[in-house]
Amino acid sequence: MYLLYLDGSASFNLCFRTAIYHLISEVDQYVESLGIGSDEEIELHASVMVAGRKAPWKGSTRSKRLEFIEGSLDILKNAHWG
Repeated sequence: MYLLYLDGSASFNLCFRTAIYHLISEVDQYVESLGIGSDEEIELHASVMVAGRKAPWKGSTRSKRLEFIEGSLDILKNAHWG
């Protein structure tokens, strides 16, 4: 099975479902490593993370939140899409 991703600019990408499984696993491990909550509770939305107005980001400094965003983006950058 392949998954189709289509964004608002009509860009699209196809990837095999196992690539997504491994990516989700890496993101879950990363979120757990942050020590701010479980991977089931935390969502990585850059705008919310940068603003730092909502938990769990509210208690972190701006530089730490930006570090979290960079770590999240590194996972995508290093993903193997097959």
